[in-house]
Amino acid sequence: MTTQSLALTFQSTAFSVIDRNGEPWLKASELAQALGYKKVDAVTQIYDRNKDEFTDRMTQTLNLRVAENKDLGNSDAIRIFSLRGAHLVAMFARTAVAKDFRVWVLDIIDQHLGQQQAETLLPSEQQILQEIVANKVSSLPGDLQGKAIKEAWSRLHNKFRIAQYSQLPRTQLTEAIVYLTTMEIRCIPKPHQYAIEYITGEQYYQLKHLVWTIGNCFHMEGGGTWAAWGVIRKEYGCQGATRIPADQFEVVHQRLQDIYNLSTAFRMLMIEFERRFFRKHFGELPDEEQLKTLGVF
Repeated sequence: MTTQSLALTFQSTAFSVIDRNGEPWLKASELAQALGYKKVDAVTQIYDRNKDEFTDRMTQTLNLRVAENKDLGNSDAIRIFSLRGAHLVAMFARTAVAKDFRVWVLDIIDQHLGQQQAETLLPSEQQILQEIVANKVSSLPGDLQGKAIKEAWSRLHNKFRIAQYSQLPRTQLTEAIVYLTTMEIRCIPKPHQYAIEYITGEQYYQLKHLVWTIGNCFHMEGGGTWAAWGVIRKEYGCQGATRIPADQFEVVHQRLQDIYNLSTAFRMLMIEFERRFFRKHFGELPDEEQLKTLGVF
């Protein structure tokens, strides 16, 4: 028995069952009639007085097209109640039939829940879920696959409040497929938890040579060298020159090359300042041959 085929009649009131995600919902106006009220808005008034006790799973508003104006596309908002919402309305009702209605709706709830439980997954549908979980963990190391499978099923059971996935109602199969497909397994180590591959000795000496050339651009060579390594440690989170991750070698190399280019430009600028200083205070500088004669070179 599906919701679409569920016919609900209480005494002389035949309900127009509204399907909401596989659940039967009842119109407020028909509920008022079943409870013996003369006013069609009596149930809506009960809700307005006690709305703080109703949840979205008990009552909602729904836009239904007005039959006589369907060509104009007009619609009215009506209030509808789930079976549990209808039972709560009857708890507030004070009509002669309210007690009988409460007994009736509880019987319908038990009947509907029993029917839902009977309509669990077919073996082929269970296999769909099994394949999703298997594919999700297939790329993991063998020692993690078992933990990941256990986690996936456990979270599915908690999500849908079932003891095992074979008990999942068929009406929730699509939701379960989406849930498993988008699930991020928590027991999988994050990328930074795996062993990190560092730069090779050859790559280290390439970087070391660049740092050495940077130091040579300054009279305080040690200061320049220390500052260059300091930039790398700070910007890339490296504990030391040999602890640079292999996948960051190219970007670190380019960063040092940029520093070298700036340092070279600074060095040439300082040389020009020195020349100007000598020309102003000592006259012309000796050329290279004169410096060699003087034993400077």
